[in-house]
Amino acid sequence: MVLIFDFISFLLINYLALNFLSKRYQHYGKYLLFVCAYILICLLNLNGVNMFKAIGLLIIYIAYLLIQYKGNFLSYCFLIIPFFSFQIFSETLVAFLLTNVLIIHPTDDIFSFSYILGLLISFILLSIFTYIYTKTSKYIKVNNLPLYTWLIFVVPLILLFFVILEANYFNSFKYFPQQYGIIVILCILSYILTSIIFIMIINFNKNETTLKIEKYKTESLELKYKLISQHYLYNFNFLHNLIHSYSYLYKLINEKNYDHAKIKIQELMDDTYKEFNMIYSNSIVLNYLINLHLQNFKNNNIDCIAIIEDEKINTINFDTQFEFFNYILDISETQINPQNDKHSIILIKSKTIANKLAIQCIFPYQNLNLNNLKKQIADILSQYQCLIDIDVENNKKIKLLVCFLDVT
Repeated sequence: MVLIFDFISFLLINYLALNFLSKRYQHYGKYLLFVCAYILICLLNLNGVNMFKAIGLLIIYIAYLLIQYKGNFLSYCFLIIPFFSFQIFSETLVAFLLTNVLIIHPTDDIFSFSYILGLLISFILLSIFTYIYTKTSKYIKVNNLPLYTWLIFVVPLILLFFVILEANYFNSFKYFPQQYGIIVILCILSYILTSIIFIMIINFNKNETTLKIEKYKTESLELKYKLISQHYLYNFNFLHNLIHSYSYLYKLINEKNYDHAKIKIQELMDDTYKEFNMIYSNSIVLNYLINLHLQNFKNNNIDCIAIIEDEKINTINFDTQFEFFNYILDISETQINPQNDKHSIILIKSKTIANKLAIQCIFPYQNLNLNNLKKQIADILSQYQCLIDIDVENNKKIKLLVCFLDVT
């Protein structure tokens, strides 16, 4: 009976290993290794339950799994420690049941009825625990867990250590009061439940982070697609107008209307120069954002002038630049009424004054809440020490000046 139970128990740990580890060998040597490990386990169990048997069994498990299977450190921890805990816990729980429920005196005599009965019950419990753990393991994505997760095994390792130190832990509950045994069992069950919840929380946070990353990637792709589409549309319209202008110029030259042709050439030069300056500055972030708004600027006859005198602007991190300039451009567009403003200007200028970075923004003003504007800018630039000054000129345009004290 002992040999049969040893064999089935050894099959259980191999069954569990397939859920956390991958096979190291595909040839017949793996069967020889299985037989050798099984023989060693049988030799240990022939002497009954004792401290040396438990320690020897743990060593055999570790050595066998390291040789037979491959995986990372956490994978081995999630396999060896729980299974060994199930085995010790099953035997200890059986001792408690025999002593306090069935009122049968447990013994380490492997030929006695109580020992065989205890062995049978412990095997059933071990099978149930292993089955439940195997089904639960699909929710435990070991590869996604941080390395410090091994700390959850500190408590069971300490409990196992004290149980193994007992020379005959199969008889340990014989000398303990019933209430004490119940408390120990409830503590172990509580720990198992806490560990499962802890792992599920880690996995949930990991999955939530992964979803956020995927969401940011999707949004980034959408922005890139939008930018490419706008670039295509803008270039198409620009080239179309350019071809139309060339055709018109060619017609004027053929008609020898040189004065009108000079005027059209000057207009063409001015428009090209203005649009080139609109999409080019020393700030990559500002270039990107202006390109996003470019078609809307053209449709509403808005000139956006960006004068970035040096690259000190890039000492501000890109995320903050993006949020700040995007807010300025968005808020500027809300203050422009195409019906009243035939021609509007948005000016963004950056320069170094006394080795300090200063950014000036000038845009139209209608009904903007200046206190809210200052608060929003302060929130965006909260990680920097800066002075923010807002002034309204002739009740028509806003002059915003931001001087960074800690960006040199």
